[in-house]
Amino acid sequence: MTPFQQFRLWARRAPVAERVGATAAAAAVVAALAWALVPATGNSTATSSNGIQGASAQQSSGTSGGTVTTIAGTSGGATSAGGVTSTGSLSGPSRTVTKGAGSAGSAATASAGSTSQSGASTVGSGGCVSPPGSAPGVTATQMKVSITLVQVVGAAANSSFGIETPSQQQAAYQAVIDSMNAAHGIACRQVVPEFITADPADQSGLEKTCLDIASSGVFAELDFGAYANYPQKDCYAQNHIPYFGAYQTTSGEAAQFYPYIFDLDTIDSLYKDTVFALAARGFFSPTNGFKKLGFIYDSCYPAVISEETNWLQQAGLPSSQISSFDAGCPSTFSSPSTLQQGILQFQRDGVTNVTTAEFVGDFANFTTIAQQQNFHPIYGVPDDSLVNISSGSMHPDYTNIANAITITASRDGENATPGMTPTAGTAACNAIMAAHGLPPVYQQQDGAGGNVCDELWMFKAAVEHAPALAQNALATGLQAAGSVDFSFPEGPNNFAGAGNTVGGQYWRTDQFHSSCTCWQVIDPTFRPNY
Repeated sequence: MTPFQQFRLWARRAPVAERVGATAAAAAVVAALAWALVPATGNSTATSSNGIQGASAQQSSGTSGGTVTTIAGTSGGATSAGGVTSTGSLSGPSRTVTKGAGSAGSAATASAGSTSQSGASTVGSGGCVSPPGSAPGVTATQMKVSITLVQVVGAAANSSFGIETPSQQQAAYQAVIDSMNAAHGIACRQVVPEFITADPADQSGLEKTCLDIASSGVFAELDFGAYANYPQKDCYAQNHIPYFGAYQTTSGEAAQFYPYIFDLDTIDSLYKDTVFALAARGFFSPTNGFKKLGFIYDSCYPAVISEETNWLQQAGLPSSQISSFDAGCPSTFSSPSTLQQGILQFQRDGVTNVTTAEFVGDFANFTTIAQQQNFHPIYGVPDDSLVNISSGSMHPDYTNIANAITITASRDGENATPGMTPTAGTAACNAIMAAHGLPPVYQQQDGAGGNVCDELWMFKAAVEHAPALAQNALATGLQAAGSVDFSFPEGPNNFAGAGNTVGGQYWRTDQFHSSCTCWQVIDPTFRPNY
C-alpha cells in the first residue's frame, strides 16, 4: 500500500474533524482540475477553522499534563515525567510522548481491596466498586492507559490538513480524565494516561508505535484517530490490548478481533439503515417521482459495496432500476474527469435519485460538477461524516443538494435544529469541558470533545461492569452495562447483544435546508437498526 493510499484510508476512517481537514487539503488540487474540465459556474467554497476551538494546551495547576518528550531513533533507560516513570527502549520514527500522573492535583488515595476471583471488591472509602483480579498496567491505585494523538509529520503538518494540534487533542482527553479521577477514577483507580503522537500516514510507524505500547505494559489503548484505518489497529488486538476508537469500524472487523476492538459506530450498519429507511420513506416510489437510482461509490472496500447492492435489491429495486458507477479506489480522491463520467452516465440512464457509499470524500466535487452540468437529482445518502463536512471548507454544492435526505446514526444536525436541546449526556460532557476552559461540544468543530467523552465513558463502563479486571473481559463488561449515555455527536446505543463491542444501533433522519445551508433533524426519534 502506497503512502497516498494509506492516507486515503485514514481520511475515510478518522474522526470527523480530521477527515474535514484531509478533504480540504485535497480540494485545491481537485478544484484546479475541475476548472479545467467543466465551466466554473459552481458555488465558491468558504474557509472555516477546524479543531477544538478555544482548547488550551496549557495545563492548570494541579493537573497531570506532564512534560513532552520527543523520542527519536533508539533510546534506553528510564524516562520520567509528570510523576510516572517508564523504562525500556524505543526505536524507529520520531514521535512525542507525554506522560501524566492522572490525578487532579493529588496522589491517588484508594486502598487495595480483595483480589479474589469471585464477587466484586469494594475499594476506597467512597464506596466505588472494582471487579476482582489483576491485569497489566493496573495497580491497587492506578490504571495506566495509552492515548494516541494525531500528528502529521513533515511539511504537511496538522495545520495543513485542518487537524487539531496534539495539545488541543490532549486537552480534551485530560479534561475528561481529570473529571473521572476526581470521582474515584475507573474501578477505584486513578487513570494514568500516556499520550503518544502518531502519524496516520506512516504505516510502519503506526505498527512500531503499537508494538512499543504493547511492550510498555498499558491496560488499554484509546485512539483519537491515528489508527482509524484498517488494519493497523488490529496490532493491538493481536497483542491482547483492548483498543477503543473514537470513530467507526466495521462489524466484520469487530467480530474478527473480538473481544479487543471497541468503537463508537459501524459503517456497514449505517449503510443498511440508509437503504431501508429511504425505502420506507418512499424514496424509491414512482409516485414521488422516482424513475431510476444512481448508485456511485468508491470501491476500496468491495465487501461493503456488495452488501449495499444486495440491500438495494432486497428493498425492491431490480438491477434494471439501478445505474451503478464505480469511482475506483484512487490514491487520494477521485479525479474530476471520473466524477464527470459518472454524472454523464446517470444523465444518459435517466437517473432521478442518487445514493452513495464510501464516497464522502468525493461528494463535494461530485455535487459541484453535477450543478455545472445541470444534473439535479434527489439525494438520499448516508451520514458517513457528510453532515459535518457540509459545513467545512470543502462543502457540497448547496444548490445541488437542496432538500437532500441523510440517514444518520449520530446526533448530527441537532445543533442546527431549532427547539432541540442537549441531552443529559451532552450536558454532562459540556460541564466537563466548561470546568477546563473548553467550549461546549455544540461549538467545537464536529463536537470533537463529545467523542472523547464518549470514548472514555465507554471504556469506564466496560471496565466497571466486567466480571474480572482482565483485558479479555471488557467486552463482557460493556454488554453487561447495556448502554452508555453518549454525548453529542454520537447517538444512542445498545451493547447488550452477544458479541457486541460497537455502537450505532439506532438511526434517524436529517434534511438539508438551503435557507440555513445546514442539515436539520426532521424526525427526532431514533429507530433501531434494520
